[in-house]
Amino acid sequence: MYTTLFARIRKTFIVTALLGIALYLCLPSAQAQEKGIPPEANPRPPIPIGQGPLQQINKYFSTQTITYSDGTSLVKEIINGPPTPPPGYELERAAVELPEPNQAMATNTLTVPAFNWVFGCSSVSGAMIAGYYDRNGYPNMYTGPTGGGVMPLNNSSWPTWSDGYTTYPNLPLAASHNGVDGRTTRGSIDDYWVKYGSTSQDPYVTGSWTQHAWGEAIGDYMKTSQSAYGSTDGSTSFWNYNSASQLTCSDMETFTSGGHTLSWNDGTYGRKLFYEARGYTVNTCYNQPTDNRYAGGFSFAQYKAEIDAGRPVMLNVEGHTMVGVGYNDTDNTVYLHDTWDYSNHTMTWGGSYSSMALLSVSIVNLQPAAVCTYSISPATRSVGGASGSGSVSVTASNSACAWTAKSNADWITVTSGSSGTGNGTVGYSYTALSPSACPVVSNGGFESGQTVWTEYSSGGWPLIMNSGFPGTVTPHSGSWAVWLGGASDETSYIQQQVTVSSGCPYLTFYHWIASADLCGYDYGYTRINGTTVDTVNLCSSNDTVGWVQKSINLSAYAGQTVTLQIRAATDGSENSNWFIDDVSFQSTVGANDTGTERTGTITIAGKTFTLTQTSSSECPDCPGDGVITNATYKNGTVCSCSNATSITLGSNVTVESGATVTFTAPRVNIQPGFHAESGSNVTIRQQ
Repeated sequence: MYTTLFARIRKTFIVTALLGIALYLCLPSAQAQEKGIPPEANPRPPIPIGQGPLQQINKYFSTQTITYSDGTSLVKEIINGPPTPPPGYELERAAVELPEPNQAMATNTLTVPAFNWVFGCSSVSGAMIAGYYDRNGYPNMYTGPTGGGVMPLNNSSWPTWSDGYTTYPNLPLAASHNGVDGRTTRGSIDDYWVKYGSTSQDPYVTGSWTQHAWGEAIGDYMKTSQSAYGSTDGSTSFWNYNSASQLTCSDMETFTSGGHTLSWNDGTYGRKLFYEARGYTVNTCYNQPTDNRYAGGFSFAQYKAEIDAGRPVMLNVEGHTMVGVGYNDTDNTVYLHDTWDYSNHTMTWGGSYSSMALLSVSIVNLQPAAVCTYSISPATRSVGGASGSGSVSVTASNSACAWTAKSNADWITVTSGSSGTGNGTVGYSYTALSPSACPVVSNGGFESGQTVWTEYSSGGWPLIMNSGFPGTVTPHSGSWAVWLGGASDETSYIQQQVTVSSGCPYLTFYHWIASADLCGYDYGYTRINGTTVDTVNLCSSNDTVGWVQKSINLSAYAGQTVTLQIRAATDGSENSNWFIDDVSFQSTVGANDTGTERTGTITIAGKTFTLTQTSSSECPDCPGDGVITNATYKNGTVCSCSNATSITLGSNVTVESGATVTFTAPRVNIQPGFHAESGSNVTIRQQ
């Protein structure tokens, strides 16, 4: 009797309490209306009223359901994918080659980095996608020095490490580590890792030190392996509706659990935070179950749309996280990277992978990257033989446009401005020019005209020329160059005898390919004693869009005097042209060490700055501002000076008889005091 009475009293109390709660929840709206504020202007977020038990679905996957006051049901999905693939599914995991994108064959694939497991499958998958963006228009996702500052396609560049139980690779974009990638302080692995599956507090907690500042590792933001956020070592949590709906990152900021908003420990929200920390704007962010779980969930058609838009997709299965990198529409095939090797694998949409069923997606899309264009000034400079320095101005179309500068010659050093955003300046220095023992190719620059070389053209065309070049083509240096091809069914070549030195075995010349043909029809050949030692496919895909240095190793002919022939052969269809200039022998690939002149480049924002250094006894300096004064171009020298803006020939500038000088700029100003002696050869190109 007492029990029944107590039960009734308790039931009455519960009903009264619930009525009180309902009245309380309605009260703010009434107050708001009294104050003239619309009820929706001050919405009260739903509150959790029920929490289910933590359910372990399998050894790598657990869930917990939360019910809210507005009837919403959410589930926390804890993914703790293993460091190695579960045994027994080797045939299902067979590696495949990614097909080339082919709309007619209903396939599309993306070139996405593939990384091996470390710290957690979700953070590794996050790093794959961030690494892809780093390589595709969103620079500085990866900020380390490896790969020239561009995220590599796998994580074999970094050393392995052991936690005393298992040996793992390093992957700084997923988890930073002291002593790796130039880091000299503790990182993610030092602060958070004990061993896979550990439920212990993190080392920084037990060791009473301050954890590192987040910045370069996406796993930090995803809360992977961090005990402070309820993550065991290797695990990451993702929240989802118990329905087909998208749980947006804005929703995650509204719902709470355990006194925190869901955004506090959600892996997808962490990806958003990482991208924002790298300076980018996120325009789409959500988790969503796939349509094999709920009708109307994230579909294969939506997955294909993401791939077609150039966006890899983070895929969660029941116990693992992977990255979708492509598809084959004919059989609903998903191409993926599974964090267990560097290979490509497949699964069927809506199916399972290594016995783990497809579960959900994590979508975090970035605002389209700004279209960045760049210009540099000056684009070329000629200097004397002494050491010196200079600078190049960079102009970017947008203040957010990032760029880098890298020297391509060992005698040129970038001293400042190796990277930047927006407008900036690149400083450089160069060493003095030293004499070289490399043998000289007679008339290698063709400045003596049609001498030394034997010319042949089946169409009877002149080959060594100082005028009549097509379009924007001008000689690489001086006034003369060679034009091979350029006509249908044409065979043309130049040849002479040269001596190959063992110390300078690299035949080097500058060439310019300009073709309208497909590959496989027109060719350029370099021959020694009638034997082809190098072949160039003259086709539009190989157009150089300017002069490019080419080196061919002739070590097999060292100590011999041989017949060198540079030859082009075209068919009867589309036109192909091969221009040649400045033939020489060098000691190493890409060098220019004749002792009197060398050329090097700096790649700045994708543009090429060219520095030509000539022995001080040969050519005066060509200053960066284009103003030349107190200079003498001596008899017998061949010199050039270029500037992207203008050249001014000022006072006390003399070109002696027998000297050949070319000045190239949009404007060339000649002032009193400039004197060209009779017998000198001065060319002014205003372009």
